[in-house]
Amino acid sequence: MGDQPLYTVTAQLTDAKGQIVDTASRRIGLRKVEVLPPKEGVAMHLRVNGAPVFAKGADWIPADNMPTRVTPEILRWYMTRAVECNFNFIRLWGGGYYEEDELFDLCDELGLMLQFEFKFANASYPVDDKAWMDKLQAEIEEQTRRCRNHPSIVIWSGNNEIQYFKGYDRIFEEVIGGIVRRLREQVIEPARRKGYREIWLTGASQAGMGALFYEYAYPGDVTGLVLYAPFMGSEKLVRRIAGAGGPARWQPPMPKPPKMRLQNYQVELWRLVRGWGATPDRGRHVWLACGKEDGFLPAARLIATQLPPEHFVELEGGHDWDTWDRAATQIFNRIAATTQSSLN
Repeated sequence: MGDQPLYTVTAQLTDAKGQIVDTASRRIGLRKVEVLPPKEGVAMHLRVNGAPVFAKGADWIPADNMPTRVTPEILRWYMTRAVECNFNFIRLWGGGYYEEDELFDLCDELGLMLQFEFKFANASYPVDDKAWMDKLQAEIEEQTRRCRNHPSIVIWSGNNEIQYFKGYDRIFEEVIGGIVRRLREQVIEPARRKGYREIWLTGASQAGMGALFYEYAYPGDVTGLVLYAPFMGSEKLVRRIAGAGGPARWQPPMPKPPKMRLQNYQVELWRLVRGWGATPDRGRHVWLACGKEDGFLPAARLIATQLPPEHFVELEGGHDWDTWDRAATQIFNRIAATTQSSLN
């Protein structure tokens, strides 16, 4: 991937007298990576700093079954050979152990992109054991914090082939559900106690889906949602809803299940959207934007049928931050104008 300029960022914490009480330094890289969904015969692919990239590489399994025998020199040998073979992408297999810091540093330096997999593979897990599930949550948080500043990591993946084993649905439900619950407990409720008059959730692509998860779990709990090309599930489901005449005419399975689960979360998100048509007051608190070249545009246009027309911004651009930045300016200007009008 060429030269990799890296930068050391240092933050200092000072007390009221200006004395330094703590210092932290991290090496980072600045890049923009997009994972683009399939569209009109074009395969799913990566775009790095605006340039499409064909990912070519291999699986990484541990360099030795005795981790203490793995040295920085061994890791450098493997990663250098990968670059010499014209690899640019390595999948860190979910059946191994969490890789050494030195491996991530090397990939940062050499320009190797990584798919980071959490280490859950080919097995059932004790999902009925609360202590174990708590450790699962702690493990994911610890590894995310440890590795999140490495520019080489371009994809975070959940596991290796456990979707057919007992407990996968429970892990999905409790880990994802736990994140939504913690968002409320650690962000929304403290903000409300501090006296914020309005609290909005916003998200792009899968983060937009995350905002919808929160709205599904706690309807009406926040002032509103601002969504940029949210991921709404499979193209097959989107086509089915469009074929039915849109969300208003589409008939979701009945009765509504007691919980959102792995098998039904896509349908349940669309059930939520469908409900905005029946309760337009809630729809008036949702704003949406999508680029005209975005593969998620068909889904966005279906969502827009449930919103006031002025709440949907369709603009030039694709599935990228430049498009969403421009859309944000338009949307927040409209929100401000709407708020001002209601005050007059």
